[in-house]
Amino acid sequence: MAICKYMNDCQFFGPEVGYSPEMYEHLRQGFCLGDSHECARLKAVRMIGPECIPDDLLPTETERLHEITIKMGLHH
Repeated sequence: MAICKYMNDCQFFGPEVGYSPEMYEHLRQGFCLGDSHECARLKAVRMIGPECIPDDLLPTETERLHEITIKMGLHH
């Protein structure tokens, strides 16, 4: 398992998002330090660019990412 190359720059881990430290650590272990190819945020970087990713998009929210891409006209 590879460390996500965006881990240190990911806005999800910024203080303004407001999730608990326990939740951050659980997600960081599971996605950033684990199976990052399933991370919705990593997919979003590739699909819509980092500037368009909502800060509160959870790594588990692939369905929400799909809805965002539909609204952006990237999916039908």
